[in-house]
Amino acid sequence: MGKDFSPKDSSMYRIVVLGDSFVAGPNHIVEHYSFPHRIEEKLQEKGYNVEVLNCGVDGAERSVQVLNSILYKVTDFDPDMILFPCSHFSLDSSTVVREVYRGIVLFYPYGNQESKQEGIANIDNFFKYRGFFHFLYKSYIARLAGRYYLRLNRPNFFSWYLGLYRENCWHSWGSEVVTYSLKESVRLFSEVNDELTSKNIKFHLFDYEKVNRNMKIAAQTELSLISLNIDFTEEDHIYKDTHFSAHGCNKIADSFCSYLLEHQMIPEKYFRD
Repeated sequence: MGKDFSPKDSSMYRIVVLGDSFVAGPNHIVEHYSFPHRIEEKLQEKGYNVEVLNCGVDGAERSVQVLNSILYKVTDFDPDMILFPCSHFSLDSSTVVREVYRGIVLFYPYGNQESKQEGIANIDNFFKYRGFFHFLYKSYIARLAGRYYLRLNRPNFFSWYLGLYRENCWHSWGSEVVTYSLKESVRLFSEVNDELTSKNIKFHLFDYEKVNRNMKIAAQTELSLISLNIDFTEEDHIYKDTHFSAHGCNKIADSFCSYLLEHQMIPEKYFRD
């Protein structure tokens, strides 16, 4: 869950941001950016004594585990506010482990060493032909041919390695994800919210773009939803995958800062005169 955090300074308003690699930052590639740090910098530049802890962890399919970590781990950091991403209200639970091997994200089921070693062997083999796939990906004609070939839906190492180069990750066999129902997900969110409220900790869900369904569900419950309503462009994402680029992280931080200040969500006593 990132670096060790120092004890809270009573003069600082502490915000914790949870989530997946879109929060943590894509540490499997060179361009490693995250927006929580930029939120902190921007709020401090505006005169607020605010620190923002990045508690994002890699793995979009583990939202239940991340949510559960709030009560048994995150509250130990003494946060004043917790922000939790909500691209959709239904939570996911997975035993999938994500590790970075030779700069590639390796997915395999927890405890399945045979699956892990198979993934490592395939990544090692991929590096023998990486130059070829680099040429293939950069060549417009070759990419057209590759797309046509992939449409034939013939699963083999050629298509798998091409996908590995494009996505920078390898999915080994046996991965399972369980998606919770909307009713059960809302119940879990509400339980965490009630417990945090009793501890005087603010809990807000957020989505990067305006999602009417999310807003409707939030309006029908007592859950708070921050809808940033960001209009993303191609330059907001890293070219190798959909993670946020430095430009995208800056855009998210600007939207968050504007929302927090416009809605007076940071107590005035933390503003430096």
